[in-house]
Amino acid sequence: MTLLDGINQVINDITMLASDTDTPLTLRNKVLTLIDDRNKEISAIKKVASDANTALEIRNLVSVERYILDGFASFYWRLFEQLNLVDDVSTRREEMLTRLKEAKDFVGKNADCCDQGLSVETVDFKRLSCKCGQGGIVIVYYRSYQSNYFWYEGRIECKECDKKYKISHRDKIVTLVNPLTSKSETLFDGKIKHRALTRKAIDNMPLQPTVLKIEFGGALGTIHEIVKEDSTIRHKVIHGPTIEKEELITPSNDDWKRFLIAINKTQIRNWRRTYWMGITDGYAWEVHIEWGNQAYISEGYNDCYNERDYDKFCKAALELVGDDSEEREEEDRRTQRLELVLRELRKENPNRAE
Repeated sequence: MTLLDGINQVINDITMLASDTDTPLTLRNKVLTLIDDRNKEISAIKKVASDANTALEIRNLVSVERYILDGFASFYWRLFEQLNLVDDVSTRREEMLTRLKEAKDFVGKNADCCDQGLSVETVDFKRLSCKCGQGGIVIVYYRSYQSNYFWYEGRIECKECDKKYKISHRDKIVTLVNPLTSKSETLFDGKIKHRALTRKAIDNMPLQPTVLKIEFGGALGTIHEIVKEDSTIRHKVIHGPTIEKEELITPSNDDWKRFLIAINKTQIRNWRRTYWMGITDGYAWEVHIEWGNQAYISEGYNDCYNERDYDKFCKAALELVGDDSEEREEEDRRTQRLELVLRELRKENPNRAE
């Protein structure tokens, strides 16, 4: 079976499931609307590719097969999101989700163009006690690489409770359901957040991290590399192809503690593994810190948790190596802005005293 045959077969299967009279009307309408939109897009592409009035070079650039493959990841996430958002726990919905996930695995293994778009990352998880108290229930938080959509899933890790209950998950809500009584209990309804370290926990942390590698900056600006080597730190300042400065620094225990306190005030513990906006020009950064029982591993390209948090972290890293270049650059920018304002004021009021 070819890739296109596999995709078309899955779409046909899901269409039949959605069209079934046993499928709730709300679910049926959402799914069939998405499939209809996809079919219209493909029909439009086919029309352009076959129209004799279309310039030959444009017709040659249009590949219906490639379009179907490249568009499958987007279609997958839109349909997957709708299936998880709809307020329904029917078997039809579960069957459609199963077929859709099978298609994702099939296409992801056989089509390089869709592989990244279909990939997901396990961002975090939370463990809860089960009903009998002999096992646990795990809530896992997932996110797609090429989509802003995220969701939660739960699994029962207790043989006794697994016989009596089942997990229902819809978007951010994970529910425990008793099939015999139809009673349900909400287990989780929000994003997992790690709390900041307490002052006591900071005091009990090792004096230094075992691993520290930090890199941040812009392709056209200054890049800072900060890497721990034994008890010292190698700090490089790079501008374009040139290493403008390279130095070895030995922070004191107080320096390390101030750095830990500073990054603890950011949300680094809740940063995702990867931030990506689809373009590589601009700024990039990488963080890998292992310190006691804490591990912060994250990277990004033109994107981050939020700009303020990112700036606070970068400032803490530069203070650790005693580099105030960022502060000097900001001071220069403030001075330039002030000079521009004064210049405009002089133009408007040439006789006005300074």
